[in-house]
Amino acid sequence: MHITIAVDGFQHEVWNKQYFPDDLPNEWRFGYYANEFDALLFDKPLQQASDELSIYEMMQEADDDFIFVFCDELPVDIAKGRACGMIQVSFSLESKDVVIGDIKLEQANILFQQNMSETACVLRATSDCLVANEKLKQLLMYICANYAHFDRVCLFFGLYLQDVQTINNAKVINELL
Repeated sequence: MHITIAVDGFQHEVWNKQYFPDDLPNEWRFGYYANEFDALLFDKPLQQASDELSIYEMMQEADDDFIFVFCDELPVDIAKGRACGMIQVSFSLESKDVVIGDIKLEQANILFQQNMSETACVLRATSDCLVANEKLKQLLMYICANYAHFDRVCLFFGLYLQDVQTINNAKVINELL
């Protein structure tokens, strides 16, 4: 099993201050993000804010092994002919979320996937507060124990877990496990 750690969207206020260089033009931000991360979750607000041309341009820029995950709607017209992985998911309101400390873990229902030869699972971890590294370790250990039957687990961090330090800590902990 391979755990891909990424964020729910990449255009966050905190990222403008912590992650992206001050002089980086907006149109280069996805490329900067894609150099360090292997996946991106387009939730409904991000999907609605991004026009089809910008999503198409991101797909053109991404490596073939990059994975785009779309909540509820897959922009079919721009997905044709793309080599990168694409997954369409739905986070059900009736899902049985797992809570690990202050972290809520949701599993998405996969509705469609394209250009993916491996079995995949999409998870979203959220919290209403910053969490300690011990909780991140517990989360990743839980995922390793309960999702080992998948070839790839795409773990997206949302809400207070989107700060750069939390993401970097989760990546280091994941590598150590």
